[in-house]
Amino acid sequence: MKKTQNLENLHVFCEIVRTGSVKAASDALNTETSNAFRTVRQLEDELGVALFDREKRPMQLTSYGTQFYRYSSKILKLHHQMLEELKDDTDAMAGRITVCSTAGFRQQFLTPSLVEFQMDHPNIVIDLREMNSGVSDVLNSATESGNDVVLMYKPQEALPPGMEVRECGVMPFIACASPLYIKRFGNILEAGNGARAPRGMQKPPRHSS
Repeated sequence: MKKTQNLENLHVFCEIVRTGSVKAASDALNTETSNAFRTVRQLEDELGVALFDREKRPMQLTSYGTQFYRYSSKILKLHHQMLEELKDDTDAMAGRITVCSTAGFRQQFLTPSLVEFQMDHPNIVIDLREMNSGVSDVLNSATESGNDVVLMYKPQEALPPGMEVRECGVMPFIACASPLYIKRFGNILEAGNGARAPRGMQKPPRHSS
């Protein structure tokens, strides 16, 4: 997903404009100042233009930033109106949603939001299923098995027709080893510097989900 398509990024940008500073916006959004700065830089990199004139104090919107703010605020307003209208008509939202995931994804991404979602939409039943087969099997049989949503690591394979990917977060892997193991094979995080490490025990990457 592009940074400009993420509503949270637009919200951060508009809050900076509204409050007049990154620090005030970060406090209002309960986030780190560095995260807010990073969001602005990512938006600017993707758009290819500067949104703020950082040489002025306090920093001010450029002409591009003014235009971007005008559209961003409209998008956020429409999104808010949509949620309010849907919330006022919860009786129209009913049925069953089948979600397939591993236990780790369910604990980190799904369970924290499930209670609030069910309170807002009491007529929707969430059917949770355990992912017992491989990634390819789940993707290829998603429609046949009746899965509406599959929470998994971003697949490398081509998706079957009709399926879309939405990034929901990052789940890091942590490599652990006992002192005896490290004494025998060396530091697994330094496997590329001469330390001996079995296959699969090199420093793990961060995976998008």
